[in-house]
Amino acid sequence: MSEVATKHLPEGWAEAQLSELTERITKGSTPTSYGYEYKTEGVKFVKAENIDATGHATTTSNFIDNETHEFLSRSKLKENDLLFSIAGTIGRVGVVRDIDLPANTNQALAIIRLIENSLDIKYLFYFLNSPQIQAVAIKNIVGVGRANLSLKNIGEFRIPVAPPEQQERIVAKIEELFSHIDVGIEALKKAKQLLKQYRQSVLKAAVTGELTKEWREANKDDAQGSANVAGGRTPGATKLEPAFQLLERILKERRQKWEQQQLEQFKAKGKMPKDDKWKGKYKEPVFEGHADLEVCKDWAYVSLDMIPDAIDPNPSHRMPKYVDKGIPFISTDNFEGQNEIDFSKGKKVAKETYKNLIEKYYIEKGDFAFSRIGTIGKTRLLPTDREYCLSHSLSVIKIKFSEVCSNYLRHVMSSKDILKQALHGVQSVGVPDLGMAKIRNFEIPFPSLKEQELISEIIGVKTESITRLENELEHQLIKAEKNKQSILASAFSGKITNG
Repeated sequence: MSEVATKHLPEGWAEAQLSELTERITKGSTPTSYGYEYKTEGVKFVKAENIDATGHATTTSNFIDNETHEFLSRSKLKENDLLFSIAGTIGRVGVVRDIDLPANTNQALAIIRLIENSLDIKYLFYFLNSPQIQAVAIKNIVGVGRANLSLKNIGEFRIPVAPPEQQERIVAKIEELFSHIDVGIEALKKAKQLLKQYRQSVLKAAVTGELTKEWREANKDDAQGSANVAGGRTPGATKLEPAFQLLERILKERRQKWEQQQLEQFKAKGKMPKDDKWKGKYKEPVFEGHADLEVCKDWAYVSLDMIPDAIDPNPSHRMPKYVDKGIPFISTDNFEGQNEIDFSKGKKVAKETYKNLIEKYYIEKGDFAFSRIGTIGKTRLLPTDREYCLSHSLSVIKIKFSEVCSNYLRHVMSSKDILKQALHGVQSVGVPDLGMAKIRNFEIPFPSLKEQELISEIIGVKTESITRLENELEHQLIKAEKNKQSILASAFSGKITNG
């Protein structure tokens, strides 16, 4: 017997099981189980995920033809049918409107069809959304992998039946109070969207140089003076090195590192070169210059490959064997908020698998991940104080030079301007897949090191404020939804009727 959901009813109210008020409680089926296929148009096939916060199926991802609709006759939907999700997501409530028809549904939704005039449809809709029913539904869930609720449980829901005129007043009062809350919710959502736009506008200003324009103007003389000194170093001056000089030194160091690596390889093989011809094999990084982003004249423009390494952490792209307990195997599924990685959730691999995977790379301070498959363009700073390995859906951006600010580069690669380049390189129609070569060819605006560090600092301060405001707005949204639940809890105890 299902737990009773209502207690201490007001005078004149009654209580009934939902099954006593309904013509039928049933559910649908999956068309493909009977050899039928989904279509791109035709009869709407409503699923739980199609039901929005208002209870309406405003969008439909699947359709079936009339033959399938007739075959699945048990789950043909009618106007004023109520839907209650009973598999996967439990407790989502929908109401079928005339404009939704013809329509059908699957076994994840219970179809509740009331006996005519037994209960106000909206009254029952709101009660099924109330904390009383939602708590009962959650308590009766069965299933370990995928949560399920039986039709028997649905039929045993205890419904407080107010007199018809009071049902109408309760619905009117709920909708009046909800309308005030919804105005606030809409304002909060708009504010969140504005903050999201502001976050991108900060990044836009950063990558174009607008963010530090006044600072550059104030320090222009120092920058010009240092340009006339070898290496850009003036004792006692502010030392604002022009970006082109910094880039020249980085490219020189890049070549020196390559030559050192080659000599070490010659030495390991016991065959040292007789002359310098081997140095001709060095490949200078190529800058194509196709991006349409306009940056200030004091900056350089570089390909990503000039300043860090972009590494595929799992170049074989073979999925490792997962275990229940082990080393975290990180993908974008582990990304939380704007900067966090949740190591507690997601897939795990054995210690041996972890050791094999990290042979391809090692994480140093300042390295960060850039997502390249599925979700494109998310970045996360990679910690050095714990064990984990990375999916090939991420690339590792490894800073090679001490005079490149890792945080600056990470912010740049989080901007829409870089994302535009990323999406231009997406290869797959199904799951977006950005190749490593495309990442290495990203065109990056490159200021002096001092300006990189200043930009990183300013973005840090601004984004911290944005995140704090976003968290507060999210708190207010949660509070608004709780207020709705409080209204519903009071409504069906007879406390908010109009008169």
